[in-house]
Amino acid sequence: LWQVLKDRNNPFLIIYNWAWLSFRSCKIKIPEDIFTSTDNFCNTIPAYKLKGNHKWTACIFHVIPFKWGRIIPCLLQRFSFGLIKKRADEVMVLNELTKAELVKMGFDEKKIEIMAVGVDTAHIQSIKPGEKIYDACFMGRLSPTKGIFDLPKIWDGMPGNLLVIGGGGFKEDVERWKKSCLG
Repeated sequence: LWQVLKDRNNPFLIIYNWAWLSFRSCKIKIPEDIFTSTDNFCNTIPAYKLKGNHKWTACIFHVIPFKWGRIIPCLLQRFSFGLIKKRADEVMVLNELTKAELVKMGFDEKKIEIMAVGVDTAHIQSIKPGEKIYDACFMGRLSPTKGIFDLPKIWDGMPGNLLVIGGGGFKEDVERWKKSCLG
């Protein structure tokens, strides 16, 4: 039993911990409005329960597709979407595509706002390009939830160079990803 509880990649353990934290945080009293930085149910359950007369702003960055290997995250996200649709006053998204997907899923278009990301494009344009040329780039946390383990299979046989910029995640995940790329 301890080995199962110790396994950080065990989806049931992850869900159990999130659920425990979600319901535990529902006991607090809040003096101000609510902002949930993700659509993870561990954020949306407390926001849903504590909303009352408070304004709730929820962020949704992407819609997880319903496909094999992503069924549990997809279902958990759809659960969160139901809570957000029912009680959030405002939904922040990154782009028109996500907004359109949410509207198709029954979200009130008037409640969805597109927010600009905090990228200093002038600074990026001021950087002199290096000599190496990459045809594609993955940037993010090296974690199964970001789809990083699909990348070697997808890129295999593709022409050109792929740049991966990332970190974070569990050390075991990073090492497993390196092995899947280097063989």
